[in-house]
Amino acid sequence: MTYEEKKTFLKRHIEVAQAGEFVTINQLFEAYQKEIGRTSTRDGFYYLLKRHG
Repeated sequence: MTYEEKKTFLKRHIEVAQAGEFVTINQLFEAYQKEIGRTSTRDGFYYLLKRHG
């Protein structure tokens, strides 16, 4: 997944949260793994969140 694809992924979920829906880290992590089509570590996912603010 490219940097821009990751930004787009996070933007979609931020918009859902701003609309009043609850978005949890677990939901984001599961959606991310589904999006990339493989498993990843939580550490790697937290790094992605930190990197993209």
